Amino acid sequence: MEKKMGQNSRPNCPPGLIGKEIGLWYAAHTVPKKKKRSIVKPVQMDLTGINFFDAERAVNQVKLSGFPGFVCVPSNQPRSQCQQSQQSSSYMPMGGNNGASSQLPRARSPIPGFADPMVSGGERLVRCPELDRVLHHQFETQRSSDGYLSMLQNRIKLPTYFKKNEILSAIQSNQVVVLSGETGCGKTTQVPQYILEHEVSRMNGSVTRIVVTQPRRISAISVAERVAAERGETIGQTVGFQNVSHIIVDEVHEREYLCDFLLAMLKQIMLVRKDLRVILMSATLNVEKLSAYFGNCCKLEVVGRMFPVQEYFLEDCLRLSNFWLPRTAMEKLQGTQFRYMVRRYMQEGLSASKARRESKKPNTDLVTWLDSQTGLSNNAREILRSVDEDAYPEVDLIIHMIDYVLRTTQFGAVLVFVPGIGAIKDVIRGLRECNPAKYGEGSSQVRIFPLHSQVSIGRQRALFEVPPNGVRKVIVSTNIAETSVTIEDVVYVIDCGRIKLRDYDANWNSYTLAPVLVSQANAAQRCGRAGRTQPGVCYHLFSSYVYNNAMPKFLTPELLRMRLEDVVLNIKLLDLGMKIPNFYHESDIQGTTMVLGKSARKALRNRLKQASKAYNAGDPTALDKVINIGQAPLRGIPGDKERLTPLGLHLARLPLDPQCAKLLVLGALFGCLEPALSVAACLTYRDPFEIPLEKELEARKARVELSQNSLSDHWVYVQVIQNYRELSSPVERRKFCEEYFVRENIVKDVLRLANDYATLLYERKFIHSPDPLDERANKNKNNLAVFRAVLYGALRPNLVTVNQRINRKGQVSRPQLLLRPGEGKVATSQRSVNASVWPASTFWTVYFWKQKTDNSTIPTIMDTTIIPLRPIILFSRAIEATKFHNYIYSIDGWVHILASPAFSLIKDLRDCLSRFLDSKYMHPSPTNWDPESAEGRLMQTLVDVFTSEPLPAVETQRERWHMDHSAFPAPSAKDPKSGDEASDTEDEEISDASDMED
Repeated sequence: MEKKMGQNSRPNCPPGLIGKEIGLWYAAHTVPKKKKRSIVKPVQMDLTGINFFDAERAVNQVKLSGFPGFVCVPSNQPRSQCQQSQQSSSYMPMGGNNGASSQLPRARSPIPGFADPMVSGGERLVRCPELDRVLHHQFETQRSSDGYLSMLQNRIKLPTYFKKNEILSAIQSNQVVVLSGETGCGKTTQVPQYILEHEVSRMNGSVTRIVVTQPRRISAISVAERVAAERGETIGQTVGFQNVSHIIVDEVHEREYLCDFLLAMLKQIMLVRKDLRVILMSATLNVEKLSAYFGNCCKLEVVGRMFPVQEYFLEDCLRLSNFWLPRTAMEKLQGTQFRYMVRRYMQEGLSASKARRESKKPNTDLVTWLDSQTGLSNNAREILRSVDEDAYPEVDLIIHMIDYVLRTTQFGAVLVFVPGIGAIKDVIRGLRECNPAKYGEGSSQVRIFPLHSQVSIGRQRALFEVPPNGVRKVIVSTNIAETSVTIEDVVYVIDCGRIKLRDYDANWNSYTLAPVLVSQANAAQRCGRAGRTQPGVCYHLFSSYVYNNAMPKFLTPELLRMRLEDVVLNIKLLDLGMKIPNFYHESDIQGTTMVLGKSARKALRNRLKQASKAYNAGDPTALDKVINIGQAPLRGIPGDKERLTPLGLHLARLPLDPQCAKLLVLGALFGCLEPALSVAACLTYRDPFEIPLEKELEARKARVELSQNSLSDHWVYVQVIQNYRELSSPVERRKFCEEYFVRENIVKDVLRLANDYATLLYERKFIHSPDPLDERANKNKNNLAVFRAVLYGALRPNLVTVNQRINRKGQVSRPQLLLRPGEGKVATSQRSVNASVWPASTFWTVYFWKQKTDNSTIPTIMDTTIIPLRPIILFSRAIEATKFHNYIYSIDGWVHILASPAFSLIKDLRDCLSRFLDSKYMHPSPTNWDPESAEGRLMQTLVDVFTSEPLPAVETQRERWHMDHSAFPAPSAKDPKSGDEASDTEDEEISDASDMED
């Protein structure tokens, strides 16, 4: 008993203390004990394969020869307003029809001794009479060609044609013109051609360069192809990139953040370029506000040729179709609405308990509106009361309305808008289950097509074809069909009233992707899809009460839904000369982490919100306030004059995400250029894999096969690009893509993008030639260990700790995935090749993209690569001995390792690597792999250290795969013991985000 009491007793406090003093004494003496317990179990560093003699020689040689020192430079010196990192010129000379020679200032390197290889002269618009005559002759010849005349018959039928002279006169007389017109009036394809033909006819062809911007990639491509076809040309003749005299900004109403920045920059550039003409176009546009922003500029409106569309709201749909919802489904619907309301109130700042109380209160306005409705059944009234403004009956009602339309009409395609690819799958599956004979895959009555960005072009092409007589067509689509894609034979639209928007959640430090109520502008666009070629009908699955009382006129601008760091970074990249506190941390060799204090973050975010409110209220200076975000509200904040590292300058001038830009630089320096280019292009552009709705399991197995047991999603990208590149025959390439569910058009784009990135690295002197396959830059391209190290060096601090877990029965259970301290748990997407990989001991994974969906409680990482310990140490920013365990070292404050006699040598190697990288960032040059040089010896030693480290032991659960969806068991999100919460919508996360881009 005495021993037991002695073990559990606390130390006695000194005599003489009373009251509060006793409690304070015990509190002070228990802190060290608690801190000891909080130390994460340290990891023993594996020294297998390290040649200590060679490593010490490399360290000593570096210490003797040395590298140039690390120099920081001011980051707030403005560069040229129009300098683009993908161009060779550092400024855009301003000239035009009148030969004006005013210019924006030339960019100068802010680092003494740092010569920016991208700074050179620029091209200006200079009149060439001979070229004017040639272009005029070509146009006159073109006008008489059969192809041009054939297309002209369709062009003259467009409403824009009847406003042609008025539009041209307005553009000639005004520097800015705001042009609004309904969908289908022809403004997007015709206005650029009117301008070109008018100027060429006036012998101004040599000084006419027109740029048209679109918010989505697919729109830009389709518009370019259409305009080229109407001119009887191919892409690259008069449709291409040269210098600029006219800028047409289309779809301004979408408030895409780059579009907002473009408008602000154009407003500044126009002060210098008096000859520049800017045309702003949109189908649904608040003309007055935009005109006021540009000093009450000229406004024009083109009346469209839309056919009348009959609109029905949810209450009408319930009356017409006699939809009935069972009690269990009604209760589920009510529960969904309640959860949405609680979440909405909590986002407004209420506590969970207060949010629940508020959510239980009846909506008196809704009750009053319901009482005014006639002809509704009790079930219909209960549905309308349950959905309120957040929830809707989802798949059941959508399927019912599709069947209702096909039963009650004889012809015309049906276009159905749903939030994401998960809803697409549910609707198609539900249709086929309710009536296999009518809606089955081989049915001769109805053809069903999914439409989203992850469906290959070949599979999408059939949905644009008009089906034979007696066959109906149903297209189930995301918002990609709102403006980016036009299907001519659509007569009926079913609008679920929801759209998935990406928003930044500061609490989770990740983006969320959740279905939200569409805006009135979105609803109008969707309705307009039904009236393109004949009168149509639109069924809105939200009530008129929601439309009039809850639905916003426009969605929240993307600028206010982005991570604050991304907004500030783009301000920097757009050369606005702003002071951004702590833009890059001076001592962070990564150059990718922005450290903003709470006060600075709050000031910046408040400034953005104020600017948005001012803009929506009609304040013409709102966008200027956004652009000047780093001035008045941030004066006096410490760190306003923080410095950019030399690496930061390189990253700021590469036109891609900073982490991907760093991946390119490290890949070039470590001799694995081709893999780095492939991964950076895929992460920046698109995932090359498609998601076949009927073959999800086969597609997942194909990814695992391509991974070659690398335990890396990023290596899968490398294998896709390498295998495709090595196949010479188009037939073999197409077969490869079909076998592995790869979209060939995306792979081709990725290859072009990789070539562009290689050219940029060559221009910045990191590689010998612009050839991405140059052997000198690909010495280690097949070394997976070096690839892992480079990947971690670029993507850190995006690291996840994966801990083994043993359940009460002593069995290995689903592992626990932890982010950095304070960031909580995370899940792995079921699409990842590591989704079914469990640790035999603790290991780490690095990732690029983290996202939180609406029906998940924790974020999900979309791409993973398992990383051993040595890259974590060698690319770390800080190594410190822990306060209470001198033999345990902390890596960047959270990875703990046991010290060993060799650890001091590893730290020396880390210091040498840091000095080497600083030297290369300051004085870019290809890596010298000569083993006699200090640089070559160090790099080869590091390669050997990375290569000799074994990967952590893992166990895979893939042997449980079956040919059904249960092959990938996901723990319930309600299970509090689950460390890997997975939602049933993981497959759609990247797709839905891509649809917003395309």
